[in-house]
Amino acid sequence: MDDYYRYLKTMVFPVGTKPGLAAAGFYILRPGDYVFCRNIGGFKKEEDNRLQFWVTPKGKITRELHAGVHNTREAALGDRKMRTATKPHKRLDGTYEGGTPFESHDHLEPVANSQRCYTLAQSYQVQRNTVGPTAAVKIAMGQEPSAHLRLREQIIQAAAPLAIASLEVAPHEISDALKLQADVTNLPRIGFDNNYAFPTMQLNLAPVQRADTQASSRMQKDLGNFGGKHLDHNDSEGGYTSMITYSDLAEDDDPGYFIVLDLGIAVLLEGLVVINFCGLRWHGGYPPTAAPGKKPKCWAYRFTIVCYPPHSMLNGSAVLSFAALPGKKFFWMPPEFIDPRHDDTPIQTNVANWINSGYYLTSPKSFLQFYYQGLCQIAHHFGRQVPQQARMEVDFKKLVECFSGIDKDGARHHAQFWELHPGSTLVSEEYGCTRKEAVKAWDDCIAKQSECIPYAVYKQLQKKGKPKAATQKGPKQGGTPRRPKAAGAKNAARVAVSLAAQADSSRLAPDASSQPANASVKRKHSAAQAAVESDADAELPTKMSKAIPRCHFVLQYMLQGDLDVYICKCYAKLDAPAFITPKTYIPRSLYTGTFDEQGVGSTQS
Repeated sequence: MDDYYRYLKTMVFPVGTKPGLAAAGFYILRPGDYVFCRNIGGFKKEEDNRLQFWVTPKGKITRELHAGVHNTREAALGDRKMRTATKPHKRLDGTYEGGTPFESHDHLEPVANSQRCYTLAQSYQVQRNTVGPTAAVKIAMGQEPSAHLRLREQIIQAAAPLAIASLEVAPHEISDALKLQADVTNLPRIGFDNNYAFPTMQLNLAPVQRADTQASSRMQKDLGNFGGKHLDHNDSEGGYTSMITYSDLAEDDDPGYFIVLDLGIAVLLEGLVVINFCGLRWHGGYPPTAAPGKKPKCWAYRFTIVCYPPHSMLNGSAVLSFAALPGKKFFWMPPEFIDPRHDDTPIQTNVANWINSGYYLTSPKSFLQFYYQGLCQIAHHFGRQVPQQARMEVDFKKLVECFSGIDKDGARHHAQFWELHPGSTLVSEEYGCTRKEAVKAWDDCIAKQSECIPYAVYKQLQKKGKPKAATQKGPKQGGTPRRPKAAGAKNAARVAVSLAAQADSSRLAPDASSQPANASVKRKHSAAQAAVESDADAELPTKMSKAIPRCHFVLQYMLQGDLDVYICKCYAKLDAPAFITPKTYIPRSLYTGTFDEQGVGSTQS
């Protein structure tokens, strides 16, 4: 067989006419013909015969299937009067003229090395070994599908059932094997609920050529490698390609032949023809041509839909683009998720994660609940990406019934229904609110607490676009710390941060031992307080002005202009509620300084 492959690799296509094919020893097959082979050293039993090639009988193509392909062809090629043999031309106003309606799309990209071959469903990136919907079917969240996307949908919905019907006229062992493999790998059913064999398709558009020696070369410019002798390297050995051809030709046009070199057979592509074969065999075709001496009609086309069985998709050996993640990232499903060969393969990781390591940080019951709720979060995020037309729902109350676990004592625990799961509108029996109300409750909690935290206020101001504070220059090495230069009462009061409390004077009156020993410190405090009290023009905004019970110290922020900071610190414990005002100071000690660029207060006594 190896020698035969090498011979076929160098073999030249015979002349693409009936006499030329006959002279080369090729059999011309018709609908209803089947080709089997078997091992020459076998027992020659009929059950050892292996089907290699067949042309679907005309009687197995129902009127409904025939009509589906006919309507699809008319929609994709468009009105004959508007059709041209070349690709569409885009006008200055953004509309298209000529060509075909299918190709009149801004983001349509042909298959590599071709001009008019187009992937219809999934694509396979060989270098990255990734599989996912082709880029031309990309649609934004909430966006209505374009006319082009609807046309693609129509094509695959017409081709898939016809391809499956063609496959099922073969011995049932073929379809049985493909059905089982599709089930265990969760193969996407492209275009048809029962499409277990063809996870992607390709549309080839070939205009009729002049009947001369350059006809095949011109077709190859349109179809690239698919227009000549080739084999499909990425096909699965266990699958079959189903090629649907339904050309729109003039009465005297020659539809051309399709051949398979390995088997020495050819098929005339006349009318609706469905050919089933393995793409790993050398195959190709000849272009449709006009009658000798006549100019081809500009509307005449060969219309071909090729239904493929790529090994990456059929075998489950590629990485599947499953869904989108935040940050323009993707959730990829590797072969270990898909191929049943990996079901029992040990999972190796050196990264700490909750599924593997978190079990030892919680109780078995809590871990089970976390696992269930985590899957709820994942399912909700992915479910939101499903088009709204599907109206898909996930019943998280039924999902919880699927989870249980055993603790170290052998007791089995069941997860509890998550009332406030993503998307929930229920009022929680435990908390008395909905999921959306829970968001507001937490935001309110953060807002109240943030008023008491200098860094939290600083961050909020930065988010709102407030200018950053000018950083004071630090002291020279070995020198004394610098304090902000005074520039009048208003400058001193631009920003004041004070530790203050207004309560019973007898409880908070400083004793003699706690008074600042340095007279200059007293003067600093007096000047700062006088600056605030004498500044009648500036009404400093109060970020916190309410009663706060029982605290060690209380901060009040008045932020204006430069972030010069004056801090008075109270060491007394406030057992009684205190009301804070901009003019209350506890002169136990005085600090002055500035906020640096990170918002950290640098102080000096």
